[in-house]
Amino acid sequence: MISVFIDIFRSHDLKGWAKALWLLLVLVLPIIGILAYFIFRGTRCVPSDSGHQYQEQSFRDYVQHVAAPSVPGRRAVQAR
Repeated sequence: MISVFIDIFRSHDLKGWAKALWLLLVLVLPIIGILAYFIFRGTRCVPSDSGHQYQEQSFRDYVQHVAAPSVPGRRAVQAR
């Protein structure tokens, strides 16, 4: 239930009234509300391991930055 609440608040594609309806449904009828949320919104909406995803994206950005070709006319700084 907590994961569903977190996902509802983090969803940028839901408008305020839709968030309120989902919250009301999950609070009033928890089992039915959570099942309905998974059916209509899918499990892709529930956060899995956002920290891991952030680290993976950060690593990709770093590799792209380091592997990027140098700009002509600029000297590379060498470690001494």
